[in-house]
Amino acid sequence: MLSFFDKDGRIPMVETYIYAGTNLMKADQSSSDTIWYFKTPEGYMASGTKLEEANLQSFIRVGEDTVELVLDKAQLVQQLQEE
Repeated sequence: MLSFFDKDGRIPMVETYIYAGTNLMKADQSSSDTIWYFKTPEGYMASGTKLEEANLQSFIRVGEDTVELVLDKAQLVQQLQEE
């Protein structure tokens, strides 16, 4: 995920997340919205992407309104080169 520390977009802040899947919860599947699930590298190393009740807090949920902030490596490089 790319954001910036400053208003001018000169100091990037990159957060790393590992993709786990979409609409993983039963409640998500009954909705027309897509929810993307990610884990931090620490959470991934501890338990992988297994969806278990005990580790639900280790997942980061991203909705349709903010998913464009999540970039893959190629998109991140392109975005940083444009700045």
